[in-house]
Amino acid sequence: MASKRKKGGRPRKQGVKRYPCGQIHHDEIERAAVHTVIETRMRMYGMTEKQARDPMAGTAIGRLCMGKEISIDQYDVAAKYLAIRSAYLRGIGAPSDGHDPRPEYAGSGGSHEDFVRLAKSNYEAAHEVIKSHMFAERSPNGTVALDMIVVRDVDAPHLVGDLRTLLNVLSRHFSMGKRKAA
Repeated sequence: MASKRKKGGRPRKQGVKRYPCGQIHHDEIERAAVHTVIETRMRMYGMTEKQARDPMAGTAIGRLCMGKEISIDQYDVAAKYLAIRSAYLRGIGAPSDGHDPRPEYAGSGGSHEDFVRLAKSNYEAAHEVIKSHMFAERSPNGTVALDMIVVRDVDAPHLVGDLRTLLNVLSRHFSMGKRKAA
């Protein structure tokens, strides 16, 4: 007697777009992944759906900016510091840390040696400003805040004040560079 054999495996999802071969369309897969991320942000950080969809909600520094704990200018300075740090790490051949914004000087058309020289000088200049601020304030918390919140992307509410101060110092440094170039 031939009995009907049941299909093995998990039940097939209904109501999703599929390719002719039967696989779920990539748009549907991405939509499900984005939905999961948004739900997680809403649950973990107590955001509305609109706030959770904002790309800034994906980083600790962006959430601080969204919560008005730092200004947009300070957020931009943090992003610029990350770009300088990333260019420096690429220049010295260090492994990528996941932060790879393309700095404005990376595509200047010069040689790789020029890129490395410029990346090193920018990074060293920024760190010289950070060191001088650290010695003037006699507190290493600014560098710890920069490392924890901006570089490592960790929520550390007890370091936000020190981060704000250091971002203001870096903002002055970066704006001085613009004035020299102009």
